[in-house]
Amino acid sequence: MDEIVAKLNEIVGKKLKGKTVDLNTDLSTLGFDSLDKAEIIINIEDQFEIEFNEDEMLSVKTLADLVKMIDEKTND
Repeated sequence: MDEIVAKLNEIVGKKLKGKTVDLNTDLSTLGFDSLDKAEIIINIEDQFEIEFNEDEMLSVKTLADLVKMIDEKTND
């Protein structure tokens, strides 16, 4: 799971100019527009070779939510 967190921090950090965020930070407070969010999701899907459906993406509120979802999808 540490590998997932490190990769997420790298992907999200690129949009935040290298700044890291706490896993429990509400993603809506980071100031991402819809294009930023789409780019992050595409990068996550490519990096982990997974796909998210719309309902899954709407349920994500924090990086911890993403970590859990990625972990579940990569361990199926």
